[in-house]
Amino acid sequence: MAIRKSRIIRLAMRNDRIIKPALVAADFGVNKQTASEWLQRFVKEGVFEPVKGKQRIIAYRLDNRWIM
Repeated sequence: MAIRKSRIIRLAMRNDRIIKPALVAADFGVNKQTASEWLQRFVKEGVFEPVKGKQRIIAYRLDNRWIM
């Protein structure tokens, strides 16, 4: 598993399986747009599921298959 993916999974596990782009951005020292792109890629891979607010995705939930 890639280092970035495993690190983001660990972040999500420490936050009750929920992660926001701002948290990823702060941890990796990148902007929120880059963090969002990474998380969207992980959604396509089945690692995370989007958590939708009223109008847009507000966070991402770690899929049960990735709980260690």
